[in-house]
Amino acid sequence: MLVDQRPYEWDSDFAVEYTLGPAATEQQIVAAEVALGARLPAELRELLGEFNGIWFTTKDLRRAGYEPEILYLDIEHLTEQLPEYLGDPESELPSADDLRRVAFFCQAHDFAELWGLCVEPIAGCRAGEVIALDDEGVWHKAAPSLLDFVRRGLPSSAWEW
Repeated sequence: MLVDQRPYEWDSDFAVEYTLGPAATEQQIVAAEVALGARLPAELRELLGEFNGIWFTTKDLRRAGYEPEILYLDIEHLTEQLPEYLGDPESELPSADDLRRVAFFCQAHDFAELWGLCVEPIAGCRAGEVIALDDEGVWHKAAPSLLDFVRRGLPSSAWEW
């Protein structure tokens, strides 16, 4: 499924290193769906079956002792950490009903930016399209499909640190 257009200029400029998690098993994916109370879209199930999360780090971050940051969410982040973040009453997020219309799969800056597949139409996006949720709780169209999102790579805002 993945068609990678690497290396990007910043990959070499910052000595970016990516680590892919081992593929999730069907049993792990089903357990995640039970925990979430919803079936994941087929494209996201396929993605998790290829790799269960992608982490990144840079030369400077490694030198400073920082742990790699997750970009593409693994099952633990999907079922535990993301729901905890989305359930925070202090955060500026859309309604729980709107959030249920999206299956999130990617993040940046400790969930301040999220990308997900629309399971149902929302904010001008159709089911199957990728939508972004910014740190102010505003939806933005991101890509016509998960494959297109992966091929394009993350938006530049994800790399601003």
